Amino acid sequence: RYSQIVDNTSEEKQLMFFPLSNISGRGIDNIRKSLENAVKDKDYVNQSIPLKWLYFLHLLQKSPDLKRIFLSDAYLIGRKAGITRTEEVNDCLELFHNLGLIVYLTATQNLRNVVALDPQWLASALGRVIRDVKVHNVDEERLKESGLSEEYKALYTSGVATIDLLEYLWGGDLSDETDYLLDLMLTTLLASRWNFNGSSKILIPCLISSVRSRKSVKPRSKGAKSVFMFDFSDSFLPIGIFERLVCICVAYSSRQDGSREPELSKTESRIWFGSHMMFLEQQDNSIFVSIQPQECANLCLEILRSMMRKLKTDIMGENFKWREMLQIEGEFISYEEAKSRETWPWFTDSNLSDKLPSAINLENFLR
Repeated sequence: RYSQIVDNTSEEKQLMFFPLSNISGRGIDNIRKSLENAVKDKDYVNQSIPLKWLYFLHLLQKSPDLKRIFLSDAYLIGRKAGITRTEEVNDCLELFHNLGLIVYLTATQNLRNVVALDPQWLASALGRVIRDVKVHNVDEERLKESGLSEEYKALYTSGVATIDLLEYLWGGDLSDETDYLLDLMLTTLLASRWNFNGSSKILIPCLISSVRSRKSVKPRSKGAKSVFMFDFSDSFLPIGIFERLVCICVAYSSRQDGSREPELSKTESRIWFGSHMMFLEQQDNSIFVSIQPQECANLCLEILRSMMRKLKTDIMGENFKWREMLQIEGEFISYEEAKSRETWPWFTDSNLSDKLPSAINLENFLR
């Protein structure tokens, strides 16, 4: 059913996982062999590349203490490896990124300028912000002296951070990396800009506290008529998808005139696109969306569909699949069937269809 999952066939007990001891290292060889068997026939493993590309990779990894370099430095190292064209260096970096050897993203200028040579360094840097505060303590006295105690508490309750707080958490050895790390989080939809009521902050939905009361979000109206859902029951709803969808919605909302400040909790969100309100709720393997007023159901549906397609294209890949189900007279039917019936309020307004872009450009407001 899940072709991307590798079973543990080497254990006598036919375990569904790969046990590993952090003390003795027992189990590492089994995991290594399973990984090698899983990838040995993949195209990217058997791809032929010039020797100078391998030498370029060797030079990049020559200094283990070097965690990241600027793109201009990568071009200089490329010349030492015999790669004189910048386009070819870019191709090398793209291949090494796809293989997981480095992290090199190109969505913004800040990201294009930096090549992260050590993915673990990057994970540790993001971990200074995205972390479990119950496990990873902070120097409370130093935090109090900085005047950011309340902002720190707010981040790990509401998920909203000020730029000053992020600069504090990424201070010290990462003080020059704030713009890069922030762009990385925005591009990968771990965060979005929170520009409401004159403020300029950053939303990080995964940090919304699980104990944050649902009372912070006005409940969905009973008997709501314009309801649809993204149904993942044929597979599963991956962890983090709801939060990333909220990121895109909030970023879009902040660019629409008249949008109210969103109301967010761990599994529910009330977000406005101008005067149009959407209530998003995660339930088991489904994401439900309720829209008000009904007259804007068609427009909001297509915007949300475009957002999910962006998640598939940019983040999750081709194996990310779902069904779109629309509520008609109290029952959920497929998007395709509802479209064939031209059922109101989803498809009957021919004038509204002219307002729906075939592929909504989401890039302009995700930075």
